Amino acid sequence: MYAGSPPLEPWETDDWQWFHEHRQVITEADWLSCPNPGSLVDYANQQGTATRRKFFLAGAACVRRLWHLLEVPESRVAVQAAEDYAEGHITADQLYKASAAAQVYDRWPASDPRFWAALVASRLRHDIRQNHGDAEETLYALSDAPKVFGEDEAKVHAEKRAIAHLYRCVLGNPYRAAIFIPGWRTNTSIALAHQMYESRDFSAMPILADALQDAGCTSDDILNHCREPGEHVRGCWVIDLVLGKA
Repeated sequence: MYAGSPPLEPWETDDWQWFHEHRQVITEADWLSCPNPGSLVDYANQQGTATRRKFFLAGAACVRRLWHLLEVPESRVAVQAAEDYAEGHITADQLYKASAAAQVYDRWPASDPRFWAALVASRLRHDIRQNHGDAEETLYALSDAPKVFGEDEAKVHAEKRAIAHLYRCVLGNPYRAAIFIPGWRTNTSIALAHQMYESRDFSAMPILADALQDAGCTSDDILNHCREPGEHVRGCWVIDLVLGKA
């Protein structure tokens, strides 16, 4: 690197690829900063702290980041089916059929971002009909979602970090048990959480923090999660606490 040139980004260094593929979650600091979604799934699976519903909602949120590339209606139906399955609205067979109908990725060459978007949409079910206890496989199957960016390493790694962030939004922090006092669940906080959950518009998260604080919430973890910048998705651990979902 020449004198006066800007510092290298992490993905430009020789050891970044190895670190990215092999990093393990060992400490809480690792969990909070790890850029590799697969490592987060590994740890959440080992700890057994995430529910089947959480895994499927995190997977659906991952694919919804590629919504603009899902040009075939069957692909979008498959994403919705995964969410419906997570909430118990449809059966495993119905989810399987929806994802099977979404196997339309062969309409494009593998070099086309639409190929990868359609592929991950169809893989949301993984092999749920055969492996009834392995919901985490859904997230493993989505670890290649950033391939939509082809050989643009900067965009691939940026997308993996974004997916890791939304996984943390849904899976919470396995190092800290979330404590929620029923008295914090007021009409206002419930209404705000429900509206965001149904609309997928989470811009009112700071307002939810204010409502929870007014109700007596003193949890820094909860209040900070509501107020910190970053994407929130359906299954967000704070929203779930307010709505009494697991």
